[in-house]
Amino acid sequence: MCISIHQIHQRVDAKSYYQRELAGAIGQHTGKGWYKTTALCPFHADKSPGTFYINVQTGKYKCFSCGTCGDFIDFHQHKYRSNLPQTLQSMWRAYA
Repeated sequence: MCISIHQIHQRVDAKSYYQRELAGAIGQHTGKGWYKTTALCPFHADKSPGTFYINVQTGKYKCFSCGTCGDFIDFHQHKYRSNLPQTLQSMWRAYA
């Protein structure tokens, strides 16, 4: 089965995805859909909680410490070190 990025974006709720991946560490709403999290950035040796932000409207994330950013598909690829087809399959199964 060929799964598209568009299908994943329609199927997966960004806020639910990040809550699951960040152990519910979504914190204060800062405006325009952005939330400051209490999670440490999973992509570097972060020691400063509060530098990792997510946008639940667009599915985007940004670490203001290391500069990494993208959407929740990029997040999944980066965190689990998987390629795009593997990521789409994994997310499709997880959010069936």
